[in-house]
Amino acid sequence: MKKVLLFALAAMTLAFVACDKKDKKKSEPEPEGKVYHYDATLTLNDMAATQYSFQLYFTVNDNNEVAMRWENVKYEGKTFDLYYTGKCKKLEDEVYEMQVEDKFNLKDGTPFDGFGIVRASFEFGDKVTWFSRDAHLIYDNGENIMAWIDGKIVKDEDPEDKDAKVLNATGELRGVMFDVYNENQQAVVTYHPNKNTIDVKFVKAQIVSTSESPKDIYIYNMKVNAGETHINLVLEDGSPYASFPKSYAYAILDPNLTTLNMHFGNDSESDTQVYFVYNATLK
Repeated sequence: MKKVLLFALAAMTLAFVACDKKDKKKSEPEPEGKVYHYDATLTLNDMAATQYSFQLYFTVNDNNEVAMRWENVKYEGKTFDLYYTGKCKKLEDEVYEMQVEDKFNLKDGTPFDGFGIVRASFEFGDKVTWFSRDAHLIYDNGENIMAWIDGKIVKDEDPEDKDAKVLNATGELRGVMFDVYNENQQAVVTYHPNKNTIDVKFVKAQIVSTSESPKDIYIYNMKVNAGETHINLVLEDGSPYASFPKSYAYAILDPNLTTLNMHFGNDSESDTQVYFVYNATLK
């Protein structure tokens, strides 16, 4: 069992990286294409209380070739990065499916002998904000351990966003031509000074009606102090907020980052009085 646990510990740190260039040696894996990052856990089915955390990356190029890396795999007192490349199927925009059934290689292209075949199936992409998938760790001695891999997407910041500031907001959320009024609406605002944009998470909000179920509602890449723009309101899984999916909007953020004023109008409505406002203090 100790050896099995060591193998399973190695299996905990699955991460997808880029496919090798066709004119590159297999021993020189390099990231290419778009990267999808998940914060994940591995739970062994034979010992349900045993869980391991790891970082999971999927990288896809224009030919739907996908590669993966298991980062910082701890095995017999050493740490490894493990690589695997294959093909994926594009199910829809920013949603991919990949089947995994093979051994892994080290960075220099040599096989990793710690375990045999890993068999798993994943859906991933910007719209796949979390997943729960079964996996099999099939060792060279024929032993087959079943496990669950759960992952939640991580929105990595671009390098130019290293100066991003996360601010907590509290303020009045008021619907005009709606029955919503919340004088203590909480939000999390991420300000990207180099891009002059904000990301906003309205925490357990009701926008259109007080009868709707409170839910987290998100806005990404909204320009500030730049006049009217068009934005999408989405839910945690990336799907549109059905009651108010697309909007014209503007946001005013004061230079001291102490107040935020936002005004939204619903593009799907002919009546321009159908909108909501959010006036908040930041800290």
